[in-house]
Parts: sequence; structure tokens; C-alpha cells
Amino acid sequence: MHKVSVNCKILLIFLAAYLFGFAARILWVLWAKEMPEFYFNGEFMLTTNDAYYYAEGARDMLAGFHQQNDFSPFNHPISTIVFYICKILPFKIESVMFYMSVFLAPLIALPVVLISNELKALKAGVVAAFMSVILPSYLSRTSPGYFDSDMLNVTFALFIIYFLIRLLNTNEQKFIVLPGVFVSLYLWWYQSSYALILSIFFMFLLYTLVFMRDRLQN
Repeated sequence: MHKVSVNCKILLIFLAAYLFGFAARILWVLWAKEMPEFYFNGEFMLTTNDAYYYAEGARDMLAGFHQQNDFSPFNHPISTIVFYICKILPFKIESVMFYMSVFLAPLIALPVVLISNELKALKAGVVAAFMSVILPSYLSRTSPGYFDSDMLNVTFALFIIYFLIRLLNTNEQKFIVLPGVFVSLYLWWYQSSYALILSIFFMFLLYTLVFMRDRLQN
């Protein structure tokens, strides 16, 4: 019963923080919706150069081809997700790209809450979750129209850290696999994550050598 109640608390905290982060990003949309300079062909414009780079890949994937040597990010993970969303759901590509970060960026609250629970500091996790979704630098790089890998970069890294902490705390075999799964997803999503992943695992190795040399799984 206690485990169920803790899981419910984690879920409620995450949902509240997620909706808070979602609302914080929608505020910009409400502010800009009456300004014609933010529109092109009746749709909100993307806000960065990188966004248009990935947009080219998504457009070419929906068209089914791209010109040789045009540097289009054809089959890039970010472009691929937009491709499948537009194929499955009846949304315009412009809308999907513009609002994608609004829906994905607040997911950072989930690993933050989970890590705080592992550290027996769930109350601090509430504050951390609400702060994480609106920290100025993170909010500015995951605002509407910021169609870039930043919307999940930190989230993937935190999930890797969470599952490593979970492995240390529980010593359960299944948690050996999960960090590797999220490492694979992170490398697929953001190829430049290699250095950060290496740093995380070096710290894990160092901790194991100092405190848990008898733990074969580590």
C-alpha cells in the first residue's frame, strides 16, 4: 500500500510539473498569436536556424525524396518523429514542428522526481521538478518554435543517471539493461552526447571502485 501511495505521489508531482511547464510555454503563444509578424502562410514560424534545418529533413521525408548533396537531414531522428506524427495524425507539419518542444520539454520533470525519490528527498523533488521545467536557459531553448534536440537532451541524460542510481539502490538485474537502453536512445537522438555519456559512466565506475567493489553487476 505504501509503495502504491508513493507511486501515486510521484505521478501526481510529475503531472503537475509537466502541466506547469506546458502552460509556461503556451503563454508565449498566447502573447504572440495576435502579431502577424510571427506568421507565415497562416502558421507560426519556427524561431531558429537549426529548426529550419531539421524542418527541411521532415519536409523531404514527407515528400519521399531529397536532392543529392543538399545536406538535408533526411532520416534524422528529429525529422523522423515529425514524419511519423504527420503520417499517423491529421496535423500540419508546421504545427507539429512548432509545438513539439512544448509537449516534449516538460518531460524533464519525470526523471527529476524519480531521482529525488531514490535519494529519499521527494519534497525537494517537488521544488526541483517545478524549477527544472522553467529554468530560464532551458525554457528559452525549448520554447515554441525551438525545433531542436534540446527538447530531450537533458531528459535522456537524467534518465541514464536515474537508472544507474536505481541499480545502486536495488541491486536488481533488470536495472543493468535499462541504462543501456537509454544510452542507445540518447545516442540515436543526439550524436554529440557521447562525451556526456562517457563522463556519467566514468563517475559510476569511480563510485563502484571506491564504495562497491564487491558488486559484480556494477
